[in-house]
Amino acid sequence: MERLTANGKAKPLSAPPRAMSVLKDHDWPGNVRELENGIEHAIVCSRGGAIEAEAFPSAMVGIQTDRAQHPKRSRPSVSAADEKARLQRAVEAGGWNRGLAAARLRIDRTTLWRRMRRWCIVAPRN
Repeated sequence: MERLTANGKAKPLSAPPRAMSVLKDHDWPGNVRELENGIEHAIVCSRGGAIEAEAFPSAMVGIQTDRAQHPKRSRPSVSAADEKARLQRAVEAGGWNRGLAAARLRIDRTTLWRRMRRWCIVAPRN
């Protein structure tokens, strides 16, 4: 907010706890630009001397209410030994063709490559 007000793009506003909770509760799948754009949108759409929670983009406010109704589901944890064994079986079954193994595991080839590197899984030398 300080950067926007320093540039003269916006007037100085306060951020009440309700507006701050919108910022804190959002997942921020984007990056800092998403944060800046959301704050700038709220500043422009707010009336008075404080940022209103409803002034944030609807996606930010909507995600907050959806999360309260539907908490995140965690992925089932896989032990390190299980993951290594699963990767090993997949690449061996595919004749060490990483593209085929990745497709069978339903992951990207580069993800498979990183995990193979993490677990020191190397193709046998012919």
